[in-house]
Amino acid sequence: MGEAATGPFEDACLHSFSEDYEEKSTRICSLLQHDVTNPMWHPFKKEFVDGKFNARYLIPELWSLNDGRKASLQEAIKCVIIELKTYKSLERKR
Repeated sequence: MGEAATGPFEDACLHSFSEDYEEKSTRICSLLQHDVTNPMWHPFKKEFVDGKFNARYLIPELWSLNDGRKASLQEAIKCVIIELKTYKSLERKR
């Protein structure tokens, strides 16, 4: 498999981070490249059923981009509640 292209990472980091976006995009790209070259890494969850692997599917993860880590369940619930309140307030104004 070839190398990961840095262009899309730079574009995404430019929109997400105003400072040091080049350094962050390079770091993210190199992490992905490391994972892709690891033969034991799979971005899909596999289920072992009846002696064989079946039903591959993606595992969604919520990230706290400000902290650079996975978001906790409490953080995700707070975010959803804030979004719902915003949506409901916009609905009432119409």
